[in-house]
Amino acid sequence: FGGNQELVWGGNYRAMRDHVEDTAGFVILPARLNFDLGGIFFQHEIGLADNAVRVISGYRAEHNHFTGWEHQPSLRVAWDLTGRAPAWVSAARSTRTPSRLDTGFFAPEEPPYFVAGGPDFESEELRAYEIGLRGRLGKNASLTAAVFLHDYDDLRSVEPTFPVVVANGVEGRSYGAELFLDWDVKAWWRLRFGFFRTEQSTTVKSESNDAERGLGESSFPSHQLQLRNSFRLARTVTLWTSLRHVGDVPSFENGVSGRVPAYTELDLRLAWSA
Repeated sequence: FGGNQELVWGGNYRAMRDHVEDTAGFVILPARLNFDLGGIFFQHEIGLADNAVRVISGYRAEHNHFTGWEHQPSLRVAWDLTGRAPAWVSAARSTRTPSRLDTGFFAPEEPPYFVAGGPDFESEELRAYEIGLRGRLGKNASLTAAVFLHDYDDLRSVEPTFPVVVANGVEGRSYGAELFLDWDVKAWWRLRFGFFRTEQSTTVKSESNDAERGLGESSFPSHQLQLRNSFRLARTVTLWTSLRHVGDVPSFENGVSGRVPAYTELDLRLAWSA
């Protein structure tokens, strides 16, 4: 639509044939299922004030076998009035559609069942809000910072009826900040440092008696740090390293609250382009 507007649109369709073998202690029913997933999306972007301000609006409609149509809109406004420090705000809605495990988990293998799936399980919903800023630190480095707020609804719960069923009895909220430093130290050496910190809470809705007390959906680390290096050793040889530390994670199993310990890992990758 001219020099300052752009429209991207598309669609997808996926057909699936699923067969789950019975496992000791539980089954997925129906064992055989043919189902599909389809959707369409649009994204419109327009530049204002000589493209110093950009408005990006998007919409995705997706149809799945379990809950029908799901609608996922988004809106983002980015501006760079100085030419050196772009900033943005965004809001979006997203959903996690049910899986075979959410809707069809039965235990034991034969009736009478103690657990009888999630016949009324709906999609989990996320409403996400973000504010960010990116600035240049000299010619070879940039710093990106963002703060976010996530509101969750209809999270998975385990309702202690008879038989037990999976439902949408939990809601939650998380908020935090992200920080990334990108630095071209040399022409052959690129460094990235990343950090995030988040706080989260989940609560049980008034109509729910979640057996996990809302903790089944709260297993997320409070912080994470990462240091990446990319070294171009020769025209066709690259060495990549990644050092990552992940904080401990709350856990809930068999009625007992606990913690999954923090860990640190180092990955190395040497690549040769023939």
